[in-house]
Amino acid sequence: MIDHSKKRILVTASTFPKFVGDTTPPFVYELSKRVTSDFEVHVLVPHSHGSMKYELMSGVHIHRYKFFPSKRLFTDGAILPNLKSNKFFYLQVPFFFLFGLLATYRIIHRLNIDTIHAHWIIPQGVVAAIYKVLCNRKIHIIMTSHGGDILGLQSNVMQWIKRWTMNQADVITVVSHALKKQVEALAVIKNIPVEVISMGVDLKCFHPDKYDDSLKVKYGITGAMLLFAGRLTEKKGVSYLIEAMPEVLKRCPDVKLIIVGYGEEDCHLKCFAADLGLTDEDVIFVGAVPNSALPRYYATADLFIGPSVVAESGDSEGFGLVFVEALGSGCAVIASDLPAIADIIIDNVTGFRVREKSSAAISEKIISLLEHKALREQVTQAGREYVLKNFDWEIVSRRYIDLMQRLDSHSSFY
Repeated sequence: MIDHSKKRILVTASTFPKFVGDTTPPFVYELSKRVTSDFEVHVLVPHSHGSMKYELMSGVHIHRYKFFPSKRLFTDGAILPNLKSNKFFYLQVPFFFLFGLLATYRIIHRLNIDTIHAHWIIPQGVVAAIYKVLCNRKIHIIMTSHGGDILGLQSNVMQWIKRWTMNQADVITVVSHALKKQVEALAVIKNIPVEVISMGVDLKCFHPDKYDDSLKVKYGITGAMLLFAGRLTEKKGVSYLIEAMPEVLKRCPDVKLIIVGYGEEDCHLKCFAADLGLTDEDVIFVGAVPNSALPRYYATADLFIGPSVVAESGDSEGFGLVFVEALGSGCAVIASDLPAIADIIIDNVTGFRVREKSSAAISEKIISLLEHKALREQVTQAGREYVLKNFDWEIVSRRYIDLMQRLDSHSSFY
């Protein structure tokens, strides 16, 4: 039932769970449901196979629109890698924008929406900006950049589109301080505030108590369990972790690497591991698992390794929620020395950092930490305390609610 006593917000996104138990990252949904305490929240996302056109989940009104041709570009994984994998997908882009704009117009005028919160500058921010310019100059727009929308698509034309789009916003939020510098470098007009507000993690769910020894039994792990979880795409740098494994196994032969996730590099990475002489018992590709199962993997693992890199397109991590999930679960973290990750992983304080694209550095750090358990546990405990104070959903959602209330009251952001 719609509560007309609350101000209404329209959240637009492309990454959103298709149904309960889906493996799609749920951070937009998780934020949306926590904002319902103060606002009536409607979410508009592309329809995909297996999902409903409308449903109510935890107080969030979810509307899914169809567009032609309705393929997996905007509903299955990250958009940029999908475009790279199949040039035919570019033909879907105009349809996505047109049908997205029409759906936005219909829902705003039917429900008298007050504010749009567009996740990703491209494509959702563009749709919101076009709607504002053509249909409703008075509507408020919050635009949130998660990284790939700013760090990828670096042509002069795309940079101009990003500037024009962000100049239609009332406020821009970014998920890391490094990303804020990138946004400000695009020369957005000065009277648009840019705030750093990360996405959050439910740290009651991602908790050390979720340790499950049956996972080690299931995968035949008698030694240390190494873990990667995330999309198998270029910017995640998984090939460098796999390349580090032969050296790790020389020193620690009972170690196993568990890789959770799927993506366009899945087949390539499996072949790469085989070419290095690694067996299916050394590196175990689990595939995608339901979000509800992830806490068990983090809490059971001895080390989480996130070897993120800057992709050929310029795309890279905008923040890295997996590091928060791992630390919250009591798992030590090794991460690359990319700027955006510094908000979470402070070297030798909350986790451990290694040179980007260096399999030798990764193997050296893994071996060292497996041999120095006390250091690993000390830093991991400090890391868990740090993420509890900074990245729990209760803290993050409160910051978004405060921002939305300030925007609604037309008060100053500073």
